Amino acid sequence: MPLHVRLLVFVFVLTATACGSSSTPTYGGGGGGGGGCTSTSNSITIADFSFSPSCTTVPLNTVVTWTNNGPTAHTTTSDVAGQWDSGQMAATNTYPHTFNSAGAFAYHCTNHSSMMATIVVTP
Repeated sequence: MPLHVRLLVFVFVLTATACGSSSTPTYGGGGGGGGGCTSTSNSITIADFSFSPSCTTVPLNTVVTWTNNGPTAHTTTSDVAGQWDSGQMAATNTYPHTFNSAGAFAYHCTNHSSMMATIVVTP
């Protein structure tokens, strides 16, 4: 199975598991999907090789800010090319991103493939 297909299947399973949804996530806007996250924080902490919270719900046009609280460099990078990429974030660095469309947005750290999370943006 091609890597991009395996990645999409994995993201679907991750989103359904992390966010408690059985619906197919929507990437890049339109239609919601992927709801059920218990967190509503717009502040994401990067520490211990994880994003916390791993799934959060925010309203449309919210600025979400990631903060690297660990000693290792990390990124916050959309699973869909071109949506956002923080670049390398050293310890204490922050990265803000405004979500201007509704949907479920899976993301990861390009340095550490096990680091994955989801932002759900509601209309």
